Order: sequence, then structure tokens, then C-alpha cells
Amino acid sequence: MDYVYNPILENEEFFSRPYSAINGKLFSFIQIVGAGKTLGMFCLPFALNTAINRNHTAQARIDRMLIVTKDQTLRGQIAKEILEEPMKYGFVNEVPRVVEITKGDMLTDTNLDYDIAVMCPNMLWPQADNNSETGNVVYTWSPGIERILNRHPLIAFDEMHYAHSSIRRLINAARHSLVFGFTASPIDSCGELLDDMIRVTVYTYHDAIVNDGSMKHVS
Repeated sequence: MDYVYNPILENEEFFSRPYSAINGKLFSFIQIVGAGKTLGMFCLPFALNTAINRNHTAQARIDRMLIVTKDQTLRGQIAKEILEEPMKYGFVNEVPRVVEITKGDMLTDTNLDYDIAVMCPNMLWPQADNNSETGNVVYTWSPGIERILNRHPLIAFDEMHYAHSSIRRLINAARHSLVFGFTASPIDSCGELLDDMIRVTVYTYHDAIVNDGSMKHVS
């Protein structure tokens, strides 16, 4: 509520606009370790849909979300937490439909029905090829990537600092989606992703102590 849901509603006019008018940036949540990042990602579509409903806009309701995390272990962990924790803590009254995307054809399967998909990023990234004539590197998206992205009006990157150059390319390709990033790690010193980031909120160690008691005070 403190670092995801409420900040979205504080900017509800902005986030209720057509996503094609406000996308192209990485909306970023920076939070202390232990602040509940997975539940924060789960809250995000609810906050955005509330903003849409309150402002009575023509923007379509978010009905599907894609979460991208850096490896298979985290993919399984996040999928398990989303299946269990929202019900455990009373966020929802029924278990969300969650699927782990483990192979490419699952992304393009229109019969696969789910609320939230969790995947590793390797199936999304463009392939790099050297142009034999110019010597420049050319990036080629996988066939159907636009269709895949259009099926997910909301995309969230877990630990978005780890593959910033590829995330920048995906942000530009996702023309009808909002792309959010969550991280508890410092931004790399090269700062390559900073030009594409919009900070939504920073949830600090002090915030965690004062607001929800999730961290013990360390003197």
C-alpha cells in the first residue's frame, strides 16, 4: 500500500490515460530488501485498474500481467508466492491463475488462459547479429514479439537493473503496454537505464521501520 498502491493513485490521472500516450519509459519502484516486492507487483494491476475506474476513461482494464525475472529459481519462487500469499494475507478471495512460461510456444499460445505469467527474459530479448557489410551489430526481434507484448498491457521486471540494455529495447517495442521495474539493488554506475526511468517511489529502510514494522531498527 505504501510504496505501490497509494503512489499510483496519487497520480491516477496520469495512469488512467491511454497507455500508448504514456509508455516508452520504465516506471520504477526502488525498495529496501524485505519490503514485499512480490506482493507489490501483484498489487500493481489493481492500483492501475482503480485509477482507470475512478477517472471513467476509455482505457481498457488490465486483465493480464507479465512478470519477467532473471533466472529459473526466481521464476518458480515468484510464481509460488503469487499463488499463495495474496490469499494468505487477504488481498483476494480466490487464487489467481498463474503460469510459468518455460518455452517459447507458450508465449504465443492464445489458448493458454491465465491472469499472471512469470518468465525468464531470454525468450524476449532480440538476437544480435553482425552486419557483414557495415560491421555494425543489428538486433532482430523474434517473430510475433509485438503480438506477445500486446497480449500483456502490463509488464513488470523484477530486479530490472541486471539487463538494462535489453530492457531499454523492450520498452521501445512495447508500444501499447506499461512497463514497470522493481529493484532493491543499486543502479549500475554506468547509469545507462536512467534516461528511460521514471521514479514512482523509493521505499527506504526508514520507511519500513516507521510504516509497517517489517524491519527492526539497527543502531
